[in-house]
Amino acid sequence: MEFLIFIAIAVAVAAAVFFVIKKKQSGSSSSGGLISQYVPTPDFAFSYSPGMSGNARVFGFPAKDGVHGVTKAAPKLSVGQEITLEFAISGAGTLAAVEGGVARCGLFMQRAGDNMLGTGAFQQYRYYAIAGVVLDHAGDYSVKAKLVPEQWSDVFGKPGTDFPDNFKACVENASVIGFVFGQMGAGWAHGVFANGQVGFTLKKFEVA
Repeated sequence: MEFLIFIAIAVAVAAAVFFVIKKKQSGSSSSGGLISQYVPTPDFAFSYSPGMSGNARVFGFPAKDGVHGVTKAAPKLSVGQEITLEFAISGAGTLAAVEGGVARCGLFMQRAGDNMLGTGAFQQYRYYAIAGVVLDHAGDYSVKAKLVPEQWSDVFGKPGTDFPDNFKACVENASVIGFVFGQMGAGWAHGVFANGQVGFTLKKFEVA
């Protein structure tokens, strides 16, 4: 009997450890698979993209896990400014979202002090521009979004107009800015991977 109890306890502990590890690896739906704050860097760097390192301005998409985000330290932002992203996709392969569906690229910003849980006010500590692009061909792409509530959505895909004061606070206290890959809505930063050879070249990222 004591041996059976010991086995049961050991199995329960192992299951708990496995759950914690998987939780850290995949994250919750509210955090977009993220478990800690994006790290501000002087130039663009890969964020939450397993196996990706080096030049984040020119790279090839991996065949597994995918590229989730490319970010850097945010300049001083203010409501009403416009962000412009221009890039090129090359190669004969195709792109797909890690969680299934159409591969997209969109703009991103994060407020300083985010706990990455997406609960309460922290739901509005990360914003994604609603206007993204579908990555369905080789060629040039352009994405633009003004820093106004109606053009952005929060962690759960709720429009910035739902909490305009929180949106304004995110803009004025942004620590990180950049672009992310994934699906539209709450899956913006969940990653995009390649079937075949597909390259990315950043041409312009401007805040004006």
